[in-house]
Amino acid sequence: MTGMQLHKVSEDGRLLKLKAEGVILPGGLMSDDCPLSEKFGEEIFKRRVLINFEQVDFVNSPGLGWLLKINGSFDKHGGQLAIYAVPSMVRQTFRLVKLSNRIRIAESEARALEMLEDQAK
Repeated sequence: MTGMQLHKVSEDGRLLKLKAEGVILPGGLMSDDCPLSEKFGEEIFKRRVLINFEQVDFVNSPGLGWLLKINGSFDKHGGQLAIYAVPSMVRQTFRLVKLSNRIRIAESEARALEMLEDQAK
């Protein structure tokens, strides 16, 4: 995942808050690289994770595929993922491919957390 950096913002019980920066460009379609599991272990997919996208500059089509793949991993392992504060240019790409039909995308951290809580009910 060339160009993207993930930083832990906070951790409270089962909730992990992350901040993504840079560009989301997977190394290749056949790449198994996953910065989430590499940095936080496979157990991350059992947790509730919020990712702040405010500093994400660009997402290419394999990057969109990667987002769908990790969202599926969260669903498969009982975790939850929500992203928020997506810059307008990246948000336009997400709208074009209707990514919000498959992944929780919110305007703010508070709304992203609400989406996870609503899903848990």
